[in-house]
Amino acid sequence: MRETTENACIGKDVLWGFLIDPYKYKDHEIPIDSTPQIVKKNLVIHKGYEDLLKKLDKKLIDIDKHLNILKLITPSNLQTEKLKFVNSAGTYVPQLQYHEFTLNLQEFQTEIQKVEIPDIPLSGIFLRKKNEILDKILFLQAFQKQNTKDLFRYSEKLY
Repeated sequence: MRETTENACIGKDVLWGFLIDPYKYKDHEIPIDSTPQIVKKNLVIHKGYEDLLKKLDKKLIDIDKHLNILKLITPSNLQTEKLKFVNSAGTYVPQLQYHEFTLNLQEFQTEIQKVEIPDIPLSGIFLRKKNEILDKILFLQAFQKQNTKDLFRYSEKLY
């Protein structure tokens, strides 16, 4: 990866189908250089990179869409246990049960590690997203194993 800092102006119209949210990142992470640009509807995308960026984004989306952490770690009996706790005036200790993981997290980890981020404009954003997805996978693996040390570490990185 190159170590230069560049700027880009990308309108939300072109990013509606992208997983990457440019507003989430610092200005210096959204690069632009002197290559020819397409300017339309308040957007600037490097000519020749749009298809590559969309393919890369699709790979990341295909993995990330399976990793809905909140859905995966919410207890299956949350409402009934909450009701028992409330009805007991706080003396009942909830016995939470979780859905069985049907995801092959190791397979997702292997897939995300295979995703290569080319040295092109916006590569820093995609690299951060790739690392975020890997952290989600590692968080879920720690949750599965009830490894509280790793759960804390990855939840801190993610949130």
